[in-house]
Amino acid sequence: TNVVNNVEGILKDNGAFGGTFSEIGQHAPVQGILRGVEAFTTAGADIVISIGGGSPIDAAKAIVYFLHQKEGG
Repeated sequence: TNVVNNVEGILKDNGAFGGTFSEIGQHAPVQGILRGVEAFTTAGADIVISIGGGSPIDAAKAIVYFLHQKEGG
């Protein structure tokens, strides 16, 4: 979407873009969450930005939760 493209552009312009993960299905299934955790780790990112409605927001929160659990936090 235009919003995603705009956010990506801003992050890229500031050297802060790690990647875009958009493989979350409706109701944020666990397998999609785990793929998101892997994508975050592979990208070496340090922040999650979520754009969208309920499922993307829920997925972002779950990804952050799993990342904290993985890091022992």
